[in-house]
This record gives sequence, structure tokens and C-alpha cells, in this order.
Amino acid sequence: MVERENNSVGETDALHSKHYTLPRMTEPKVHEATLKDIPDLIELHQASWNEVYGPKWVYPTREDAEQKFSSALGTGMLKVLVVRVGNDLAGFLAVSKDSGRAEITDLYINQSYRRRGFGRILISRAIENESVNGSIALWVAATNFSAIDLYRSMQFFATGLRKSEPRRQDLSELIEMKRI
Repeated sequence: MVERENNSVGETDALHSKHYTLPRMTEPKVHEATLKDIPDLIELHQASWNEVYGPKWVYPTREDAEQKFSSALGTGMLKVLVVRVGNDLAGFLAVSKDSGRAEITDLYINQSYRRRGFGRILISRAIENESVNGSIALWVAATNFSAIDLYRSMQFFATGLRKSEPRRQDLSELIEMKRI
């Protein structure tokens, strides 16, 4: 029989009855991007490119990027879906539709929110709302294995291969993937 020193039953019960809870993450919210989202979109886009390509790639100026997003959102050339956790931009996805084809042109997830399902949430929403006859395509760097695994898990299949643009020699080949 094990005896407890200096521990009355009441103290033990009090210790075991306490509930310790971890802080809850605010529920993620997905919405279509507005002009108010542009500064956060630019910041995440630039940070993601810098993380992958570093100083080898000359990113457009902030003003150029702002003009690109403003124009694309204003004309409807791109549909940009944003996922936020509280006020934080967790990620965004851009879809272009033309000539009866839907293509995911951008998918960026904030580094602190990666591997938590936010990319999957955005892709699922794009498939539901932006696909053309259930089909949607994208291009991914052949060396981006985690992205390729995500896309495959969501029933995207490799359908093509091309070299990256000559001015982007830092990129590997690109794989076209489609969900049909």
C-alpha cells in the first residue's frame, strides 16, 4: 500500500478536478479579397517569394504589386480568396478564369500557419466555387514536394511539364496539375 505524505484527500481531489485548457485558436474565416486586403496580400506574397528565391529574384516594387492586385480585383480578372485567423492573414489563393478554363495562379500560406489545413481550405473553396465544369488547373515547381503531395491528396493529377521561363533560371521544371 502506498501512502501519500502531507497530502490530504481534499488536496488531491482539488488537483485532479482542475481543468487546464489551452488557448483556442480563433476560427478561420474565408472571404473574397477586397481592396482593404491588398497590403496584407502584398506582404505575404513578397515574404513567400523572398523565402524561396532570396535575392536571386527581383520582385516587383510594392507599388507595382499594389497596382497588379488592385487592377486584378477591380476588373475581376482574378478571384482572390483570403483566409484570416482573427486579424492575421493566414493565406490566400488566386484563381484566374478565361476561355472556359480555371487556373489557380497563386497559393501562399503564412509561415506560422503552414501545415494546419489552410491551403486545403482555400483549394476546397476554389474547387467548389471557381472550377469550370468541375475542372481546375495549376502549375507547381517540380521541387515543391509538399505542395505536390497536397494537390495529389485533393485529386489533382500531373498533366504536363515545362521548363520555367528563361528569366527564372532559379526555378526547376514546372508541373501542370489538373483536377477533373
